[in-house]
Amino acid sequence: MQDKPYKSTTESPRLYHSDAAETLRGTVVSTETVTPAEGAAPFVQLNLKTGEEIVPVHLGPQWFMEEQSHRIDLDKGREVEIKGSKNIVDGRPAFIAAEIRDPKQDQRLRLRHEDGMPVRSASEHAS
Repeated sequence: MQDKPYKSTTESPRLYHSDAAETLRGTVVSTETVTPAEGAAPFVQLNLKTGEEIVPVHLGPQWFMEEQSHRIDLDKGREVEIKGSKNIVDGRPAFIAAEIRDPKQDQRLRLRHEDGMPVRSASEHAS
């Protein structure tokens, strides 16, 4: 049986790789709740316009992002910088976010540690 992405921080394969990290800059087109793989918890995906491309950015489980909503504004039209790494999730390309910054508002939300472990791991909800 293959591990499912986002099943849990300890049982799922690591999708963020710091050695391949890069920073994307762009404009928030939308945020949505997705289920990135069968059996996975609902996850928040931000769609980021970088030039002519719309990049799906995986942020974190819905419950975690709701808890963190006061820390950063991800409204449509907001310009942000996202540090992360590219990967394939359930057969589709995705950018796995480690940190989101809004330099104009001086806001920052860290999502993953340098080793790839999500910051939410200490408060992970049972699924």
